[in-house]
Amino acid sequence: MLKDALRFLVLAVVIALSVPSAGSARAARSKETPAQTSVPAQNDEKIAKAVAEADKLIDNGEIDAAQDIFYSLQEEFPKILRPDLDLFIKAETYFIEDKYAKAAKTYEKLLTDHPGTSLRDAAINREFTIATAYLAGRKKTVLWVIPLKGYSEGVRIMEKITDRVGLDSDLGTKAAVAVARSYEDRELYDEAYLKWWEISLQWSTGAVAKEALYPIQAALSRGRQRNGRGQDRGRDRRGIGLQAAQYRPVLPVYRIPAGG
Repeated sequence: MLKDALRFLVLAVVIALSVPSAGSARAARSKETPAQTSVPAQNDEKIAKAVAEADKLIDNGEIDAAQDIFYSLQEEFPKILRPDLDLFIKAETYFIEDKYAKAAKTYEKLLTDHPGTSLRDAAINREFTIATAYLAGRKKTVLWVIPLKGYSEGVRIMEKITDRVGLDSDLGTKAAVAVARSYEDRELYDEAYLKWWEISLQWSTGAVAKEALYPIQAALSRGRQRNGRGQDRGRDRRGIGLQAAQYRPVLPVYRIPAGG
C-alpha cells in the first residue's frame, strides 16, 4: 500500500510539473518570434503584392502573365484556406474575359461575405472601373438576349461604393460625382441636382463644393422664378424640374478634373 501511495504521489508531481501554468504559457507566447505570430499578416501582404502586380499586367493588356500569377496564388492558397482569394480571382477572371456583369456580382459577393478581407480595396477599385464603363454607355445584357446601356447598373454600383466607403472618403466622393456628372451628360437634371445637393451636404469647401454649388444655385433661381410668377406653387423651392437652358451654361465653370 505504501509503495502504491508513493507511486501515486510521484506521478501526481510529474503531471503537475509537466503542465505549464497560465503565467508560464503567457511568457512562452511572449517569446514567440514575429514570424510565428504574424503568418496571416504575412500571407495578406504577399497576396496583396501579387494582386497589385496582376492588376498592373491586366491594365497593360498582359493577360496571360496576370493569369499565371492567379494560378500560382490558387495553388499556394486553395479555396478551403482563403475563400476570399478564390472569389477575387474568379471575379478577376470574369473581368479579364470582359464579363463585367458577372465580375461585378462576384466582387460584391466577396465584399459582402468577407467584409474584413485584405482584398477589399482592390475589389472596390475594380467595381469603380466597371461602374465607370457602364456610366460611359457600356451595354449590359438583360433577359439573356437584350443589350441595353448599363447606366442604371453603373449608378447602382457607384452608390454602393459610396455607401461602403463613405461620402467623406476620396473614392466615395469620386463615385458620387461620377453619378452626378452622368445625370448631367444624359440631361437628367432633376436627378443631377439631387445628387449634387447630397454631395454639398458633405463638402462645403473645396473644388467639389464649387462644382456642386452652381447647379444648386441655378435650380434655386429657377424655383424662385416659378414661384414669383405664381406657377408651380407648393413645389419644392429647391427647383425640381430644372431645364437645360438654366442648367447647362454653368456646368463647365468649376468642373473639377475627372481624376480629382
